[in-house]
Order: sequence, then structure tokens, then C-alpha cells
Amino acid sequence: FGTGLYAAPEVLQHIFTPMADVYSLGLSLAEVSVPFNDRFTTKEWNEMKEEQQLPTRANNVIISDLTSTILSMINRGYLSRPSVDSLLSTIEVSQKKV
Repeated sequence: FGTGLYAAPEVLQHIFTPMADVYSLGLSLAEVSVPFNDRFTTKEWNEMKEEQQLPTRANNVIISDLTSTILSMINRGYLSRPSVDSLLSTIEVSQKKV
């Protein structure tokens, strides 16, 4: 199931759906949204994965629209995560705002 750090909680229970990919993508987006030389600490990874909160220092870098999208993507309940189609619609709407 790939790199364990990015694995969705349900994957560990052998539940494989596209929502697991949405979860992993959410973690990846959070990670690349902060300066590269400041990798997330173990505590920060746990905050994201267990508490569904972005690290405080990420809030200073990530725009609010993206923050809410990332948080929805890393929801521990896979049925509550946005679908890929929903994410694509969000991106299209965001592009129209620019």
C-alpha cells in the first residue's frame, strides 16, 4: 500500500477505495505547502493524522481555501472525504475566481 506515512487509516484494515488516495494526496498537499527545508516533525504528522489538524506553522503558509480542502481530504472517516470529482470541481471553481 505504498509509503506507510501516507497510508489512509482504513488501508491498515484492508479497506481499499479511491478515498485512500484522496487521503494520501491531502497529506502530500499539506507537506508541499510548507517550505521544503522545514519538513514536518513526527509530532506534526501525528497532529494531521490523528487530530486532523494542520500544524500551526502550515497555517501561516497555506491559503484558507486550501486549508479546508486539505482537512476534508485527511478526514479519518473515508466516507466523509471529498470524491475526486468533487475535488476537481473545487479546483475549477478556484481557477474561475483568479
